[in-house]
Amino acid sequence: MQFILIYYLEYLQKTENALKKSNTFLMKLNIFKCLLILIAAATITITGCRRPAKPEAIITITTVDKKPVSGATVFLHANDATKPGDYEYTLTTNGAGQAHFKFDLEAIYTIDAKKDSLFGQGTVRLIMDEVVKQTVIVY
Repeated sequence: MQFILIYYLEYLQKTENALKKSNTFLMKLNIFKCLLILIAAATITITGCRRPAKPEAIITITTVDKKPVSGATVFLHANDATKPGDYEYTLTTNGAGQAHFKFDLEAIYTIDAKKDSLFGQGTVRLIMDEVVKQTVIVY
């Protein structure tokens, strides 16, 4: 009887140690899974949900000799405007002959550039997340 009791106590001790080891392993495994899920969620939140930047256009006005024209009036307008004044923008070029426009949406605009007796035309297509550069030569 004493032999059976000792054997049973050793068996219980081994089982208890095995359960402790397996519980520790399972706990570590659950912590690892939780950390992995948190890292994946943070990565998706940070990189996957970025809003695209609004489109911009830098219109450069030059002469036939490729000299910049400062002080030129640059007029952008969309052909599908429903009312006069809709989708029309006007800026004056800086010393480098450039006018920098910022928009909310993608679109295609007609460019009219004028300074004194010089005049030129062109088109520009705006694309989200891009700064589009367009040169118009005035004659």
